[in-house]
Amino acid sequence: MGEGGRKRVYLAHDTRLDRDVAFSLIKTEGLDASGLARVRREAQATGRLDDHPNVVTVYDIGEEAGQAYIVSQLIEGSSVEDLVDQAPDHQLPIDQSL
Repeated sequence: MGEGGRKRVYLAHDTRLDRDVAFSLIKTEGLDASGLARVRREAQATGRLDDHPNVVTVYDIGEEAGQAYIVSQLIEGSSVEDLVDQAPDHQLPIDQSL
């Protein structure tokens, strides 16, 4: 689905709950133990926010064969980059930006 500086996100299907989810592989290359712990704390903190309307819900976090991952709510729609590219003069109105 997309890739940023810290993670690569895939569309996945949770077969237990029969729903589509976002499956994020965390880019851990170059991170030491402290960096990995920070990634884990950030995912846990996001998960504790539960059902905040402006935060994606985290369903699961884990690690498999040294690869950290996060399973979260799938949000349909365009990326911010796509929205800016399609906007007149590549500028979003303030209300849409907020």
